[in-house]
Amino acid sequence: MIRQALHLFGLPLLLLICIMAGIGTYDKLKNPQDVVVLINGEPVTVAEFNLLLKDNLAYTYAYFKDKYGIDDNQDFWESTYSGENPLSVVKEKTLESLKKIKVQQRLAKEKGVIDEISYSSFLTKWKEENSRRQAAVKSNKVIYGPVQYAEKDYYHYVLSNMITELKATLQSQKEILTSDDVLKRYYEENKLNFRASATKKIEEIAIAYDTDRKQHDAQIVMEMIRNPMNEGQSLKSIMDYFNEKNPSMKISYAEQVWDKTAERLGYRTSPMMQSIVQRLEAGQMSEVFDENGAMHIVRCTESIGGGYLTFDEVKNGLLETYVNLKYDEMIDHLTRHAEVKISDNLYNKIKV
Repeated sequence: MIRQALHLFGLPLLLLICIMAGIGTYDKLKNPQDVVVLINGEPVTVAEFNLLLKDNLAYTYAYFKDKYGIDDNQDFWESTYSGENPLSVVKEKTLESLKKIKVQQRLAKEKGVIDEISYSSFLTKWKEENSRRQAAVKSNKVIYGPVQYAEKDYYHYVLSNMITELKATLQSQKEILTSDDVLKRYYEENKLNFRASATKKIEEIAIAYDTDRKQHDAQIVMEMIRNPMNEGQSLKSIMDYFNEKNPSMKISYAEQVWDKTAERLGYRTSPMMQSIVQRLEAGQMSEVFDENGAMHIVRCTESIGGGYLTFDEVKNGLLETYVNLKYDEMIDHLTRHAEVKISDNLYNKIKV
């Protein structure tokens, strides 16, 4: 079945289309600084919408392939499949992403974390940062990270740093309460989430990436892999097949014993993996997730039950989990109630 799906999907052609789709997306729009949507009064320009739209191309291809068996074709974005249009789906998903981003940026500005929200100010800072890095390299100074940031990478880098600082600010301003009493109550209410599984045997496949393009490609392949895995095929056989057909992708496979020592280490090195493995029972499989520069899928092959981790054992990790939970609840509420005003004239001109 995998061979048939891969043959029909035309993976190399699909990846080429994903790459080309990000080029010239807005050829019909003359001014990329035109405002295509207002979110709580904050403007989103065509350029910013374009940047976030590229994040959702791979998802949209995989969604229509998985749900309708639709391959890429010349009319893909303009066609309708059982009432769903890919162009509408990718634009709506982009709009949802931007709603969440803008409510976080606005909250960060209200709390004094950032001064500017506008995309033009971001572009200025991006160019200044790249100039600074270039000058540092010429002067033989040490820099951390890339010599030059791509626009999209810097956008998400700045956003990630802002969110981290915003969470800390909300804690310090007591809008997210994190006293021991609060955390202990949360611990007791969710004690089942803190089971100390004595031993869990897992198998994992992963695709590492080191560029934005490879990240998108890895996501597409993982979405393809995820469906046949539900039919009971082993991860090892799936990895072998896809590695044979796509040797440059370098899909890796590993078996691990996830015991108490590994669980504690996971809090520090792979918190997402730790959280996912902790919840999996024998025979259960994770969704695709992105951590430490790779896309992952994990299946639990054996679980031997243990007791519960004590509050003191989980306190540090529990604090982070609780803050993230309360932060997400706050942002989800703000996103659901965000006021969105779309410039239909511009929005309707957006093409892929």
